Amino acid sequence: MFILRKTAIAGLAALSLSVLSTAPFAQTFTNGSPATFATQAVTAASGALTIPAGLIHTSQATTAASTAGNFLITFTLPSGVTFSSAPTAVVSGALCAPGGTITPTGGGAGANSATFSVTVAGAVASPNNCSVALNGFTVAGATALGTTTPPNSYNISEQVAASTGTTPSFNQATASKATLATSASQLTYFTLPGASGGNGNQVIDISGSILGKQFKTILGTGTCGNAAGTDNLCADLGTLVLIANANSNSTATGPFKFTATAANVTLTGNWSGIGSAVLSAPSVGACKGTASAQTAVTGAVSGTISGSTITFTGLNGGTVVTNLFGATGYGPTGVAYEVCLYAGGTTLIGSNPVTLANAASIDTTTQADTTPPGTGIALYNYNGVVQQLLYATAGTSYPGYVRIVNNTASPIQVFASVQPDGGTTGTAQVESALAGFSNDLVPVSTIATNAGVTLGANARTAMTLFAPGPVGTPGTGSAVVGISLLEVNPNGDVVMMGSGTSP
Repeated sequence: MFILRKTAIAGLAALSLSVLSTAPFAQTFTNGSPATFATQAVTAASGALTIPAGLIHTSQATTAASTAGNFLITFTLPSGVTFSSAPTAVVSGALCAPGGTITPTGGGAGANSATFSVTVAGAVASPNNCSVALNGFTVAGATALGTTTPPNSYNISEQVAASTGTTPSFNQATASKATLATSASQLTYFTLPGASGGNGNQVIDISGSILGKQFKTILGTGTCGNAAGTDNLCADLGTLVLIANANSNSTATGPFKFTATAANVTLTGNWSGIGSAVLSAPSVGACKGTASAQTAVTGAVSGTISGSTITFTGLNGGTVVTNLFGATGYGPTGVAYEVCLYAGGTTLIGSNPVTLANAASIDTTTQADTTPPGTGIALYNYNGVVQQLLYATAGTSYPGYVRIVNNTASPIQVFASVQPDGGTTGTAQVESALAGFSNDLVPVSTIATNAGVTLGANARTAMTLFAPGPVGTPGTGSAVVGISLLEVNPNGDVVMMGSGTSP
């Protein structure tokens, strides 16, 4: 009885074959350095790749001697992949016959597999090997390696069978596998907390003087050059790092090179109320306090805001670091940009209440887009509850009322921004200190009068109500402070009016 053993090769776990219990050989199949192809290279080549040499099958004698014979070894590619060139192999080791005889016997170019016959020497003492090494070859159909979702690797299998000779019995029940090739995007990104405490360290301030039009830093030393606790127009969303990797081109003769000279980055989120967005110059660090100061920094890149997206174009590292797309820009090389937002200061800022994982997508102008997973680049919410009331009336026949319910133990303040169908928008304080666990009913007409607005003949208006405080956690805001709209009909019936969602 002989015991099979696994052989470890640096960086890979060598897989031992399952052979008959009478076989005096341990067998392994490894790939010491499988090529990692750029997904863009695979796509550009339509799955036609050159696989470098490195796949090795080894049979090691574990008995004192063996007798002469031969065996067949078959290499099988993944499903859908074929050899586009006739594969060749070489043998080495004292267990192989003198001269290293190996002969192709089946498959090859155009097929999914290739079979070789290998001659084994006789009377060879232990421990001696017979290794079969595939030379470099080309394949067709490896298109799955050109995607950014699994599978991002291929295995090749080998099967030994049909041995002759009385002692070397190479027959086995299952084939072993080794990594044929892997793939990864040539251009990727990851994110970090902001250089000045960003990425979750700011809120949209809804206090009476601001009403959701500026940011406030809540921790540490502040962001964008502003002290903690002060209101400002700037929000630091963290650091976006672009990486030009050193993955292989389709022929595995060097790194894949983009024909484009720059990348574009698109951020997706709720950008209402944001007047401008700027990526700081690489390696410069924290956002400046104002948009004008930030854009004045050499290498800064301004974004274009359109609905739910912000697009930055022409990113290549600028003059601060080596060009990501230049001849020496692969290594891998990383370029760090700080993501700086600047509110317009006149309208309510929309919230991004949860981390925007996968918020960034990266592409070049001529290569395939890549959207790898990210850790998120934005996090900011209101420091309280915000509720929109889209249609409120203050007429004598159908008077409207705002119902405020304080479900907290502490007194709360409530403010309103009133936007009538015609006239000037105004603001008012609705509650100065509504006691904990109490409710109030405030006429719409009173709020409009205190805001200094004229409702007009139809007495219609829209309102946004703000309740500042340590509330507003996503999913819990309406539970701690409830704000709704009621209407009283001429017959005295009370009707619950519909309200808009929080911005």
